Amino acid sequence: MNPQSLRRPARLPLLATAMTLLSTTLAAAQPAVIPLWPEGVPGLRADAAPDKDTPAHSSGVHHPSMTFYPAGNHAAGTAVVVCPGGGYARLSMQNEGRDVAAWLNSIGVSAFVLKYRMKEYGQPAPLQDVLRAIRTVRAGADKFGVRADRIGVLGFSAGGHVASCAATLFDTGAGRTGAPLDATSARPDFAVLVYPVISMRDDIGHRGSRNNLLGENPSAALIDFYSTDERITKNTPPTFLISGGDDKTVPVQNSIRFYLALRREGVPAEMHLYQNGAHGFGMKTDTGNAATWPARCEDWMRANGWLAEPAPLVKSGVYAWDALEVQKTKTGQRRALFDGPTPVLQMLESHVTTLAPGAVMHAPPGHRHPDDELLLVKEGSLEIVIDGKMQTAAAGSLIYFASGTEHAMRNPSGDTPATYHVIRILPRHVRLASRPSPRKRRAARKS
Repeated sequence: MNPQSLRRPARLPLLATAMTLLSTTLAAAQPAVIPLWPEGVPGLRADAAPDKDTPAHSSGVHHPSMTFYPAGNHAAGTAVVVCPGGGYARLSMQNEGRDVAAWLNSIGVSAFVLKYRMKEYGQPAPLQDVLRAIRTVRAGADKFGVRADRIGVLGFSAGGHVASCAATLFDTGAGRTGAPLDATSARPDFAVLVYPVISMRDDIGHRGSRNNLLGENPSAALIDFYSTDERITKNTPPTFLISGGDDKTVPVQNSIRFYLALRREGVPAEMHLYQNGAHGFGMKTDTGNAATWPARCEDWMRANGWLAEPAPLVKSGVYAWDALEVQKTKTGQRRALFDGPTPVLQMLESHVTTLAPGAVMHAPPGHRHPDDELLLVKEGSLEIVIDGKMQTAAAGSLIYFASGTEHAMRNPSGDTPATYHVIRILPRHVRLASRPSPRKRRAARKS
């Protein structure tokens, strides 16, 4: 099949001002809205009206764009183009767009929420828009603060079909418009598909999405071309799939067929099918086990090297006890350490250990502790060797070990046991700081 035969005949003027406009946009307040086609939307309809945007949804899109949400601390250099769903009729810009960007930012990933053309244009406009978005991010990687080899695509429902098109049709003529930016690779480095529309066939396809994209009587060639489970090759990027077993809108077989095709081609893939997960759960937190998919996706991204390991905010070492105060929280047995009224780290568990006089405790050679730990010396004192350097911790001291730190401890006393609390803590929430004065703490609490 020659994909060129499926293209619309529209051509674009040269992309003479794209990078200039991009730089101007990035200089503005964030998040930044970036037009996809600054040189002119391909095939723009003569009756094009302003896009219909509300806080929750967008529809009637004639001027596609993407909104840039840069990652903050611990940025991994990874970017994701997010494709909200809505049956190619409208876009769920909050639940499957901005909320997704907030989650990605929280794990150090920059997000670009895509507002793509839909039923007003049909194919190949959504494909052109998502590939243009990926090319724009890759070409401007330095300006966006991301890596050109860490650009993924994530889509929900019909947006999942858009994302799957990017993963399978990234090098087809249907996705090019004749612009200079076509020379930039549009292949995503990974794909995340959440309850995606995949097939255009009658048995499992979503009829509304198909009609809006291909028309009510599409040709066999179009059905073949846009059934993305049939377009998978060994060059399709690694993919993570999520679906609910009781999805009555887009049958779970869409995800299953895509997964099996990935496996046949030897493409790395992971799939999570939830027993209960009605269509459209997105980033909602009241959907039972299905609400855990972002955590599973984060695990997958980290295992594949697309997330940076968070750097400790403080160095391993010995700190004075008055750096922090301990207060109970409302989360059962958990406690939090506070700098004034602000929680700075969260304990997962705590237990008391005693080191006999003269005793030594050390890890096997080459062993590095996998968790962050905080030791509170209650009685006696300890000599601590951290990465080859010795420090002394008297009673009342805090000893912080960042994960991966090589360390050993000795009780230097000949007759007094050393007692200390061992607290396992959540990484990325550690900030040891001088405690404010009592006056400042009281003022902060009142405010």
